Amino acid sequence: MAPGHGAELSGTGRVEAFSDGVLAAVIYAGSFLLTSLVFFALQYHLPKRRPRLLRNA
Repeated sequence: MAPGHGAELSGTGRVEAFSDGVLAAVIYAGSFLLTSLVFFALQYHLPKRRPRLLRNA
């Protein structure tokens, strides 16, 4: 290996850290977190601010 190639390899090492599924797991977990926050916001907002939307049909 020629001198000076270490800098190029160190740059790709960070990209390879996410190639084993870590980034996919973070996105997957983040989608569950976002979904739970939206449901919590709806459960908080509807009974207090819009009770007419919860009427029996």
